[in-house]
Amino acid sequence: DSICRMMCITELGRKMSSMGVDPALAKMLILSLDHGCTRDALDLAAMLSIRDPFYYNKNNRDECKENKRNFMVPGAGDHAMLINLYREYFENVIKKNNRKWCRQNGIMGRNLWQGHLLRKELHGKIIRLCNGNTDLSWSTVGDLSDSWFALARILLDVGMVKKATFHAMRNRFVSDYSYTTASGKISLAGPHPGSLLDSTRIPVILYSRVHST
Repeated sequence: DSICRMMCITELGRKMSSMGVDPALAKMLILSLDHGCTRDALDLAAMLSIRDPFYYNKNNRDECKENKRNFMVPGAGDHAMLINLYREYFENVIKKNNRKWCRQNGIMGRNLWQGHLLRKELHGKIIRLCNGNTDLSWSTVGDLSDSWFALARILLDVGMVKKATFHAMRNRFVSDYSYTTASGKISLAGPHPGSLLDSTRIPVILYSRVHST
């Protein structure tokens, strides 16, 4: 969609390039304007563009996962959790200037601060993209658990389907269930041990990063 058959950049491609983030995230931001979930898209794009905000190592794995559960969204996984995490950070640290909040929740404040700055930058770019029109539906309809599914559909539309795994039958080479990638190749990988979806058996997983463990 960003490049035509003549190998020329399209109008959508020009808008995507102006965002300055990963192409899939840039397209997500632009499409969100038509789906009423721009606020969610801004939060997610910023959070996926920074390093993991949680303190994590092999010795505090259980503690880290418990900290993530504090921001869990019912019926959703890590992406929705990251959106919720940013909003809690904004309310407690940016608005209330509670400097102890990050330490109390096992969070690296510097990483979230970088995400906050990036979100402000992306917000400004979206406004300029709309010719300064601020009469936009920034607030989502319903709670996050409802609006997340609208955003998930956009993620599929922007090509995140290439980063999806589908539940496979028990593989004789491994003791646990395996997943099949959208490309059709069998992968013996599953959710990261630090993920909220670890040890769960769900039919489809959208992922944005791959870690070697």
